Amino acid sequence: MANKPDKSPRVEQRNKFKGELSLKPFQWTENQQQIVDTVLNKQSKIIFINGPAGSGKSSLATYCGLKLLSDKVLSDYLYIRNALEVSESAGLGFVKGSIQEKFDPYCQIFKEKSQELMSNADLEKLLNDNRVHFLPINYVRGSSWAVKYINVEEAANFTFGEFKLLLTRYASFSKLVFCGDTQQTDLPISKRGAFQKMLNLFNNDESKEKGIYTFNLDKCDIKRSDITSYLIDKLGEPEISSSDYRPSNK
Repeated sequence: MANKPDKSPRVEQRNKFKGELSLKPFQWTENQQQIVDTVLNKQSKIIFINGPAGSGKSSLATYCGLKLLSDKVLSDYLYIRNALEVSESAGLGFVKGSIQEKFDPYCQIFKEKSQELMSNADLEKLLNDNRVHFLPINYVRGSSWAVKYINVEEAANFTFGEFKLLLTRYASFSKLVFCGDTQQTDLPISKRGAFQKMLNLFNNDESKEKGIYTFNLDKCDIKRSDITSYLIDKLGEPEISSSDYRPSNK
């Protein structure tokens, strides 16, 4: 029987990574494994992951991106986040250096998670081959991302307009993965809530048919430490006003 002609659209793309990455085994929770399976599935395109601190969002996203590069499915890993400092702290002010040097402190999550998942030698292979790109959102307008893995971190720090900008950069055969915690944002109050809107907007069967999925991790997925879940519960309780504070006599 003659082979059927390939009718998939031709997409200009960079040659795939030629090296091999030895990813360390990871014990995922049931919820986390479902996300991994979805991201690695050929049919998925855009994935939103919401969850509390320590629930494995960044580890999941990093693992999937490295796996897709190692398996020669995608060509490049783009790491994107908003260059916001913690809103309640004084800013660092002017920082010398190139754009990459200025943005380097915001890339530590990727570097930490990569070191948990593979050797430093493997990470160097990717960096030396220019496979990992760190981008602040300020520089993505006009881009078109085909056959790439795009990991958007701290998604709760993006406005609706910035989500629109990122989503419309998506091109054929890429994976666009948003990770965030709706309870943690450094945006001014007037600009908050866009990530939750995205989760609500695309949480339906029609979106799934298009390859868009939303996931919510919870406390049962927290593996950072035994105390993290407890701390999140306590910090979520109604705040005690300063007027209610009474110093101890002890």
